Amino acid sequence: MKNNEWIDTMTPLLKKNMAQASEEAYKNGCSLIDDAMILFKANRYARTTALSVLAEEEFSKAFILTICQEQDRWDSTIFKSLTRHSEKQGIAEAMRSYFEWFLNNFKNIMESNRNSAIPAQSAIYPGEAFMEKNLGMARSRFKKPIKDYMKQEGFYVGVTRKAEIKSLPSSISESHAKLTLEEANTFKIITEISVGNYDNVATLFES
Repeated sequence: MKNNEWIDTMTPLLKKNMAQASEEAYKNGCSLIDDAMILFKANRYARTTALSVLAEEEFSKAFILTICQEQDRWDSTIFKSLTRHSEKQGIAEAMRSYFEWFLNNFKNIMESNRNSAIPAQSAIYPGEAFMEKNLGMARSRFKKPIKDYMKQEGFYVGVTRKAEIKSLPSSISESHAKLTLEEANTFKIITEISVGNYDNVATLFES
């Protein structure tokens, strides 16, 4: 282990702190989506996109904190993934993998229950090995935080070294803003699933 790496032992207080942080990140993500929807209806597509990406990052944070509580894990690798832009986008990629895993698992369980007298429950957590593999792959893919650039483009005018305009918030289209808003809402539902809330699962099968 390198000098700047660490692993903390899970304690009741640490688990409580993680639960509170996860809940607050989730609530903040919901608030950001609400603001993004208001802006979308006002045709403010650049700000809609930027806030949607911020919401996605908050849901990613809530999601990984929840998973780590289940796995009794808290270490420097996880902490970096919650605080660095490129790492946070890596977590988002891991959530997409989890999303695919959950839908496939959920469909299989529902199909099995049709012919079973005792219905089985769909698993929520894919296991530590699955998450570790996807987190590692995600971190390697997102050395450059693509969505962070997208977020910045929603707020700022981009300028090159020759002072030429590189990007404009006004260039973000309605369809692009709608897509990022829909993605953020999907992340919201995935986060809810991670804590056992299946109320909005049906909407995932509609996409």
